[in-house]
Amino acid sequence: MDNKIKFMPLEHPLNEEERMDRATQLAKVGQHLCELAEEKKRFNEEHKRKVSEQEEKELLLRHAVLTGKEVRSTEVREVVDESRWVLKVIREDTGEQVSERSMTSAEIANYRQGDMFEGAPKKGVGRELKN
Repeated sequence: MDNKIKFMPLEHPLNEEERMDRATQLAKVGQHLCELAEEKKRFNEEHKRKVSEQEEKELLLRHAVLTGKEVRSTEVREVVDESRWVLKVIREDTGEQVSERSMTSAEIANYRQGDMFEGAPKKGVGRELKN
């Protein structure tokens, strides 16, 4: 055997001052761990948001490439057909009707009172919705 002096980790009793010092260190380390956990949470949320944004862009671009069409913000006009109490959405650039749906009873009541629509008369086919 070799008579060299070596070091190995062994337990030593702490005096009160050392014990209080370790308690203070423990509290600081615990606080730092909480801060790191919050930082990781924020990072993960931000990363998830960024990935989601890129996936959405990829989906829109894939659709455009495959179909030769893309969705763009387009001016539309909402028009009421009083004969059927239907709300139609008409493209301003082409005049094409892009959707149609039945009006709710509340929308019909508001329409009759003139609250939802610009202008004026309470009656009139094709009166437009206020924006």
